[in-house]
Amino acid sequence: MYVSPLVIGWLCLLGGIGLTFFYPLGQRRGNHLLSSALLLALFVIASYILIPVAWFRGGERGQALAIGLGIGLVAVLSRAVRRFIRYFQGTVYRMSQPYYCFALPFRCRRRRRR
Repeated sequence: MYVSPLVIGWLCLLGGIGLTFFYPLGQRRGNHLLSSALLLALFVIASYILIPVAWFRGGERGQALAIGLGIGLVAVLSRAVRRFIRYFQGTVYRMSQPYYCFALPFRCRRRRRR
């Protein structure tokens, strides 16, 4: 079975657009990092396949990769802004004392004296 590279390029482009604007945003950080990496890869692959070599001087494909990387970074940034607006708007970082974060690793080791 043979699949044309143009079909793969269009599927990557549509998948990147769908992941940017329509796929639900996750609250977990790991899912967000994975989807951002996938989004970047989809746009780079789509630009490598769909942009003709004749558009560039010297016929270099590196410029097509740079265009795909730029578009992918813009898509990742827009997805991160949407995620921030949805989940982190109005949240305030609270700590009980200035050195609270430094004491966290030692909390479970300490024994309470009675």
